[in-house]
Amino acid sequence: MNLEEEQEIKKEFQLERVILFSDAVFAIIITIMVIELKFPETIKEMKLHSPELHHAIAEVVLKFTGYLVSFFIVARFWMTHLKIFSFLKDYNNKLLMLNLAFLFCVSLFPFGVTLITGTFKPGSVQYGWGMTTYITIFFAGTLTQSLLIRYLVLNKNTLCVAPDKIENELRWKSTKFMIGSLGFFFLVLILANYFELPPLLYIYIMAFFGVVNGVVVRKLYPNEATSDSKPVILRIFSRKKASPKA
Repeated sequence: MNLEEEQEIKKEFQLERVILFSDAVFAIIITIMVIELKFPETIKEMKLHSPELHHAIAEVVLKFTGYLVSFFIVARFWMTHLKIFSFLKDYNNKLLMLNLAFLFCVSLFPFGVTLITGTFKPGSVQYGWGMTTYITIFFAGTLTQSLLIRYLVLNKNTLCVAPDKIENELRWKSTKFMIGSLGFFFLVLILANYFELPPLLYIYIMAFFGVVNGVVVRKLYPNEATSDSKPVILRIFSRKKASPKA
């Protein structure tokens, strides 16, 4: 085995380590979030139909709702991350730093879920800041993953296999729009929190962000309009996967 072959094997092994590390972080994030789904120890002493029992059940339902929404968001991030790394044939320090920045943002989801479920009281200032923090975490994850895509596209000839396909497969045109729109939506979020607007508005902000970017994707990639017209939850696990290495 010559030196060049040894370097290729070493590079491939190190790239696998990066992917395995990223997958482990995603697995830990989901595990930490699901650990929060538990009844208090005192539930054994509660009487049937008592206010305490109803409160405990309502609290678990709230936590489960937060976990369910966050699970699908994290799952979507992971699926996009899987597609991004399927194009890689090499890496450098800047790519690693961008990937770590993205993983850091996604790893904050358990904290965000705990914050919004622990401060749930519509109309309260604490709940407004909790929702702001959660959506900020989502925006930060979206931004860092978009910057990761941007870096791959700009360095596709040196870092990626099938460089002629990467822009279309990773939807680079819509990603550029998303990067530009994040600043506007974050400003709207801050203003909503500053003026203490109704908490339901925060959900509208996230929904509107998804709708706007969905419309842009359909305009830029009309061939995928059929699959993108499905609800988000159905699209998460029905998205066509890229296989550039085949």
